[in-house]
Amino acid sequence: MLGVASSVHAQGAQLVAASDSSIPRAWFELTNKLTQSSRGFSPPVAARAYGYLGVALYEALVGGMPGYRSLAGQLAGLESVPLPSGEQLDWRAVANAALARMATRMYAASDEHASANQDAIDALEAQLAGALIATNQVAVRSSAFGRAVANAVFRWSVTDGGSAGYANNFPTDYHAPVGPGLWTPTPPAFSTALQPTWGTHRPFMASSAEICDPPPPPSYSSEPLSIAYEEAFEVYTTVNAADPEQLAIAAFWSDDPGKTATPPGHAISIATQVLAQRGGSLALAAETYARVGIALADSFIACWRIKYLYNYLRPITYVHEQIDANWTIPLTTPPFPEYPSAHNEISGAMAQVLIAFFGNTPGVTMVAHSPAHPTFDHVWTQFDQAVDEVINARVWEGIHFRNSDEQGMRAGRCVGRFVVRHALKPRRRHHDWKREKADWDRDDLRCADLGVVSRR
Repeated sequence: MLGVASSVHAQGAQLVAASDSSIPRAWFELTNKLTQSSRGFSPPVAARAYGYLGVALYEALVGGMPGYRSLAGQLAGLESVPLPSGEQLDWRAVANAALARMATRMYAASDEHASANQDAIDALEAQLAGALIATNQVAVRSSAFGRAVANAVFRWSVTDGGSAGYANNFPTDYHAPVGPGLWTPTPPAFSTALQPTWGTHRPFMASSAEICDPPPPPSYSSEPLSIAYEEAFEVYTTVNAADPEQLAIAAFWSDDPGKTATPPGHAISIATQVLAQRGGSLALAAETYARVGIALADSFIACWRIKYLYNYLRPITYVHEQIDANWTIPLTTPPFPEYPSAHNEISGAMAQVLIAFFGNTPGVTMVAHSPAHPTFDHVWTQFDQAVDEVINARVWEGIHFRNSDEQGMRAGRCVGRFVVRHALKPRRRHHDWKREKADWDRDDLRCADLGVVSRR
C-alpha cells in the first residue's frame, strides 16, 4: 500500500476496491493515440503528460481507498488537492471525469489537432459515463469532484517548467558545445538539439533525481585500442550483421514520435496490457498508473540532465569520423546527446515498478502498439527479458553504444525502485541518508548492484 490510512465513506471505499480497471485503461489507451497524433509530443513531453495523468487519477480516487494517502505534501510543489465531502460518490465516475479533464488540459492545445483531440476526449467520457449506473445526483457530484481534482493537479503542473514544452522542442537560442567527442546533429535531418533544458525542470520526487546518476561515459578517444573505439566498433559490426529478426525487434522498440506513442507511451501500453490481462482493480490501476507515470517523468528529467551534462557524441558520428564514412543504420538517430540511453532508462523504471506490483513473471503477450512498425506477438516470461531486449535493440538500431544502454537501464531501475519504496509515503522530519543507504544495501536490488553513483 501507499501509506497512511484515510477516513473514507465505507460504501465508496468498497466500490473502488471492487471495480475493475477498465475506465483508466480506456483513458490511457486514448492518451497513447493522442500522444502519437498531437503536435510537439516528443518523448520528454509525453512522459510529463503521463506523470500528471497518473497523479490526477490517483488523487481523484485516494479518498475511497483505505490505507492510502494523498500525494499532497509529498510530491515537489504539490501542496493541496480537493478532498471528498463525505457524501456518496461513484468512484468510477470520479475517475472518468478526472481523466477526461486532465486529458483536455494536456492534449487539447491550440494546434491543428486541438478540435479532433477534444472530440475524442468528449466521446470517450460520454461513452464511459453512459455505461455507469448511478443516480443523477451522485453522477453529477462525482463528476464535479473528479474535475476539481484534475484542475488542482493541472494548476500544479504549470509550475514545473515544462508546460509549454510541446510548443518549443527545439529552442533556437541553444548552442551546443563544440569539441572532440561532443554531440553534433546527425544525418539525415541534422536536427538541432531536442529539449536541452528539460533536465532542469522540477521532478515529481526531488530525491529520485539526486541519487540515480550513472557514472561518466568513457573518455573520448580515436585510438583503436581505446574503450570509445571498441564500443563504436561493436555497434558498427553488430548493425552490419543484424538479421531480419533483430531488425524487427529494433523496429518494435523504435517508438518514433509522430509514428507511435513514443517510448513512455510504450511503457504505458505495457502497464495497460498487464492490468487488463491480470484483471487489476480500479485501486490497483490508480496506484500503478501513478507510480509508473511518476517514474517515467522523473526518469526523463534525470536522463536529460546527464545527457546535456556530458553531451556525448552518437555512434554514427564516431563511426563516420573514425571507421567508415559511408556507414548507414536501419533507423534514424534521435536529435540529442547519446549518453545515457533514455529509452533504456524509462524502460528500467517501468519494469521496476511493474515488478513490484506483479512480480517479474507477468505471463502476458505483448504486441507492437503502432501500425507504423511490423506487428508480431511477443511472449515474455519475465519483465527482465523485455528490458534486456531494449538494450540490444538500441544497439541493433545503431543509435546507442551498449554501455549507454546498460547504464541507462541501471539508472532507470534506480529511479523506479525509489518510486516504489518512497513515493506516496510520509516525509521524514530529518532524513537519515546513512540509514537509507543501509536499507538499500539489504535490498535484493541494492544500489551497488545497479552500478549507479550516489550523490549523498
